[in-house]
Amino acid sequence: MSSHLVQIDGKYPWGVSPLEFGVITLTWKILVLIWWLFSSLVGHGSLLLSLIVAFIPEAGLALYEFYRNNKFGWIITPVNNTMHTARLIEERKPLYRTIFGYNKIVRAPIFCLDTWKNGAYLLTFEPHGCPNANVDLLPILQRELLEYEVIPTGSIAKQYIIRKRRNRGRVIMSEDFD
Repeated sequence: MSSHLVQIDGKYPWGVSPLEFGVITLTWKILVLIWWLFSSLVGHGSLLLSLIVAFIPEAGLALYEFYRNNKFGWIITPVNNTMHTARLIEERKPLYRTIFGYNKIVRAPIFCLDTWKNGAYLLTFEPHGCPNANVDLLPILQRELLEYEVIPTGSIAKQYIIRKRRNRGRVIMSEDFD
């Protein structure tokens, strides 16, 4: 387990490997089916209860995604958009979809979010052999995170400090110049 607040892996936009989730889910459903068949042979099998128990892995994934997006959605969505805009993701050829509905990804970067000083965050870019790894991500991140300040800090590793913009004075509108 990593010590990061959140790790945004471009290969797995949902944060879970589709293959691992599929194996776990299929194994669980086979065990539930066997349990239901033996319970039915004895005379105590309930199809409704078996379907509810079989749905546990999907409910667990849904709760995980809800928690992850509720807590870190403010950074996950802009970073995913940045990866697509900078073309840091290489999809498998020929294209095919995973069980989660997105195309299979061969190579993609990982972004790690850590806490920093005074309520700020440190975002670290790890290329992992992705295409276009030398693209300047600063303008793209600044455009995606409008309500945050994005400040580059790393020289060798691409690291950015992300903090809430401070409200200094009032916002000037075009009516002020009429």
